[in-house]
Amino acid sequence: VSGAVTGMGVIIEIGRSSRILKLKHEPVEALGWPAMTMNFDVAQQLSLDPLEKGQSIRFELQTKSEPKGGSGYLISAIEVLGAEDMADSELSEDQGSTQHD
Repeated sequence: VSGAVTGMGVIIEIGRSSRILKLKHEPVEALGWPAMTMNFDVAQQLSLDPLEKGQSIRFELQTKSEPKGGSGYLISAIEVLGAEDMADSELSEDQGSTQHD
């Protein structure tokens, strides 16, 4: 797969010094990955400061130029999602009956 791949997930752990995020992510169809929990390296230019455990995020993955184990992918962009963004998500824990028309 060339180019960026996007996914959605929930932050389980933040390794601020190691720059690793442990995510519970939805299936990443472009890579043939099922939903699972795994660690991802985070690109140096991204700030981990605003991130917190339990936040829902949309992330972009790019292939590492020099994989040193792990997934071989690097998180190159992160967008923190609000509850409304996760309403259709498989990871959403709010299974209420609210709908937007």
